[in-house]
Amino acid sequence: MGARKPANTTSFKEFMLKYESHPSAEYSSNSNLHSKYIICDDTVIITSCNFTPTQFIYLKYVNIPRFRRITGLSYEGIFSEVGQFLIIKDESVTKAFLENFNYLWNSKNTHIHVSHF
Repeated sequence: MGARKPANTTSFKEFMLKYESHPSAEYSSNSNLHSKYIICDDTVIITSCNFTPTQFIYLKYVNIPRFRRITGLSYEGIFSEVGQFLIIKDESVTKAFLENFNYLWNSKNTHIHVSHF
């Protein structure tokens, strides 16, 4: 039906196990946000990727006649999770994203997971 199943569906799980075993590993989650970017030196990488086994799903015929929680809305068309990347190498942009990251990191709605070994 147009969907491509990943060859290795356990790779993300394995990645997280290795990541969490690192002594300085930290990540956060916030149910109100969906920001996906990486900051490295003076470069920001903005992505639409979810980094999950469903990352490359493409469904040509999607028909959702109604949504359970959104009344009066339906969808018919294509669904795709193929990711995009935008790489920006600019000190002022990186500073703005870092300020945004720190604001989100310190938000009361953000859960921070820190590995302790």
